[in-house]
Amino acid sequence: MPEPRYAEPMPRKVGARTQDKLKVIADYLPAYLTATQKAYERVCIDAFAGPGANEIERTREVIDGSPLIALDAKGKNGRGFDRLFFIESDAAAVQELRAAVAERDGRNRAEIIQGDVNVELPRLMKRINKKSPTFVLLDPAGIDPAWETVQSLSDWQTELLLFASKHKAGGQLMNWALAQPDSKGQTRFRLPFPGE
Repeated sequence: MPEPRYAEPMPRKVGARTQDKLKVIADYLPAYLTATQKAYERVCIDAFAGPGANEIERTREVIDGSPLIALDAKGKNGRGFDRLFFIESDAAAVQELRAAVAERDGRNRAEIIQGDVNVELPRLMKRINKKSPTFVLLDPAGIDPAWETVQSLSDWQTELLLFASKHKAGGQLMNWALAQPDSKGQTRFRLPFPGE
């Protein structure tokens, strides 16, 4: 039986920009989980999940991608997300992600959905309690979500983190949030000004 051929070798090769974005996510999620700690259920959706692991091109270091960061994230009370949903269109990436999640998710909190984000995200939102704090990550690597897909989040208690490149968004919609410690050592996030 021939080995499966992937569009790109797994883990996915990424540059410094992706490493920076993953740091923002890793720094932000514990703060989000702490802020929502009184909620009965907290949900995380990664709408462009990828294979779960990334290889930094410059150093060849393999690091966790956003789905694995979300699985491991915990608030100050030690509690993580109650349910996680990872949407990915590429079959090879889904296969890799399933293996990575199976290793890490001992409580079966995560569901991997293969398909087009413009179809799957609105469908998924209908399954989530509107009162559940829901963190949604949109980091479209060359795939543009339809505006209607983004609008489908508006009826829920959603916190949206969107990464967009200048060449994909026709201007600087958002490069990434900048994490900065304040005078008390608390991490604060702000959007960069154009040109930063």
